[in-house]
Amino acid sequence: MINFVLEKENVSYFAFLSDNEMTDAGGNNEVNASITKSSGTTVGAGTLERAGEGKMEVKTALMKRIFESLPTPVHLIFVDRSYRIQYISEKLVKYRGYKRVDDVIGMEISEFFETGELIKTVIDTGKPIEKKEMVLRRYRDGEREEVPVLASCNPVYDDSGVIIGAVAAFTEMAELKRAIEVAERNMRFLDGVPAPVMAVDREFNVICMNEAGAKVVGVPKSECIGRKCYTLFNTTHCNTPECGVSRAVQSNRTLTLETIARLPGGEIPVRYTAAPLKDAEGRIIGGIEYVVDITEETRMIEEIKRLIENAKEGLLDARCDVSEFDGGYKKIAEGMNAVL
Repeated sequence: MINFVLEKENVSYFAFLSDNEMTDAGGNNEVNASITKSSGTTVGAGTLERAGEGKMEVKTALMKRIFESLPTPVHLIFVDRSYRIQYISEKLVKYRGYKRVDDVIGMEISEFFETGELIKTVIDTGKPIEKKEMVLRRYRDGEREEVPVLASCNPVYDDSGVIIGAVAAFTEMAELKRAIEVAERNMRFLDGVPAPVMAVDREFNVICMNEAGAKVVGVPKSECIGRKCYTLFNTTHCNTPECGVSRAVQSNRTLTLETIARLPGGEIPVRYTAAPLKDAEGRIIGGIEYVVDITEETRMIEEIKRLIENAKEGLLDARCDVSEFDGGYKKIAEGMNAVL
């Protein structure tokens, strides 16, 4: 079994590539592979058969297929034990001024770029390198450009525990900085919304919560991140087929539902709108939820029902208790009393 760990955006992805026990009469090798998040969710998987090819070639081909299915684009490269490139993302090839992936497959890593020694060190020592700031040279239109990147490199092992290579990932710091700035700006917008707004991944882990949401659930905003959403809002829809986020993600639709939230301050009726959350490629990666406290609305509906029942029984002097309402609902109560 070949396995490795790739960390990206604070999420660890574990890759497993295993040979089946049997090959067919034609000598075909069959390999199963998967890439799994640390939470246990598989984000890429497949089976590949290549007639007459060795196991390493089959595994490399499948590794390429799985790498390309990872949720967020990064510059990726796989170098074998002899320091030769066996897989490289097309974007990184062009980044270095080459035209085709085939032009660099089999090339000694130090011939390809200046960070080759970093990858060699990981292969030789077995010690991963995480989030190291460094500079890559990019060649574009005949010009050389120094680009700051964040590099991570992990050893790759076979099923007997022997290192057979290393996987390296490079993220441009400028892109990362822009992404962080956009995220922070969006978060400021969300914090300006007076109602709870929350985003979760496909496993219902909170990845974003605004100040209003944190206040309602009684947990500091920073401590909400990574918690299961149903442990915070604890509604009657949570962990049931009625869950709006789950339904929105599965159906790729926006839904508005009403339920009861069981919060530290007590139970309150809420109306929430759930919508699928998508990445830049349009893939659904979770859900976003906007929650509104409808306590006064519910109380007004109950008050109207009470007045109707009283009228049916001939109690025409019944009136709304205006002191129970605020804002627009108070005006509605005053208007109803004036009509009665």
